[in-house]
Amino acid sequence: MGEQLIREKYLELSGTLTDRRIAEQYNMTSQTLIQKKKKWGITVGKRNAALPQVGKGELPKLTTQESDSFKEQLARKDAEIIKLKKEIKKLSEEAAIYQEHQQEPSDGPTIQEVLTRLGHISIRTEDEQMADLIKQGLFALGSDLDYRVRSGIIEVTTVPSE
Repeated sequence: MGEQLIREKYLELSGTLTDRRIAEQYNMTSQTLIQKKKKWGITVGKRNAALPQVGKGELPKLTTQESDSFKEQLARKDAEIIKLKKEIKKLSEEAAIYQEHQQEPSDGPTIQEVLTRLGHISIRTEDEQMADLIKQGLFALGSDLDYRVRSGIIEVTTVPSE
């Protein structure tokens, strides 16, 4: 099976497997694989033959076009980060204002106090859904209700508690 390994197949496999694994897969010794690599003109000892050769401490050489492309991507990402930081700051300020208002006690009377003071509220509508919504809301506030339908007009009235 070792004879079936060709240069292109080796380059493909070297991107994901070590030389030892490739040699094992093709039932050959590491020494035989090294000889094949020399024959194919592939640098021996190179970790990944599919990647360009880079010496220690060196960075891969980029073309001007690649460099410009990376700079543009970096600039877009930086702009996006700045935009997101501004949005976070704005939302934090809004949250602080909201919490501040939530913690302040209201100076005015509660809805329950208003209902008690007024004695009763009467709301008339022809819309059945609206009447139901009003009825549910007032009932949730603890009001006693009178619910009547007369000539297609729905009347929701609170009954004063005695």
